[in-house]
Amino acid sequence: MNTAVASGAGNVARRIKYIGSKPGGRRDTVAGTDLHWPGPGAVLVVAPHVAARLVAYPDIWEDVTGRDQPDLLAEAASSGLEVARLREENAQLREEVYLLRQEKALLEERIQRLEAGPTRAGVLEPLAPGANADPPVPETPPIPQVPDLDKMDKRALMEFAQQELQLDLDGKLYPKDMRTQIASTLMARG
Repeated sequence: MNTAVASGAGNVARRIKYIGSKPGGRRDTVAGTDLHWPGPGAVLVVAPHVAARLVAYPDIWEDVTGRDQPDLLAEAASSGLEVARLREENAQLREEVYLLRQEKALLEERIQRLEAGPTRAGVLEPLAPGANADPPVPETPPIPQVPDLDKMDKRALMEFAQQELQLDLDGKLYPKDMRTQIASTLMARG
């Protein structure tokens, strides 16, 4: 069990136990002693004024001055067993993750082979009766016939946009800007 006496005057030193959960322990940044508790369950002996500041954080430190040494040793041993159990559980989980990743890789490889086509020993198998070899080609809408926009004046451009594209153009635009809007609308519609 790690014990150390912090510098500072005081009549009765206090035994402070680290009860936090950091496996690497905790360094005192509260009272400014820079003492280090190496892990959960570690006990250090500190001056009373330091102990008063530390126990203000009951989820991190506990004053165990009045408790018997055998009790503290038993607690430390049980927390050590808990740490060992958690480490073993962590190792088992890492192994499970590794195996699951391997299984995932094998399944992905199998999916790729199945998507490549039905094969057996590298020979294509015939398709089931009624199965189509090629997927149906979707119908594409006919492309509208577009007159030469460069030969149209402002009024003709506005009429074409309204009748053919249901597009209202701003009459304040220049003809070149109207042509640009019409062309971008045609491109967007495919």
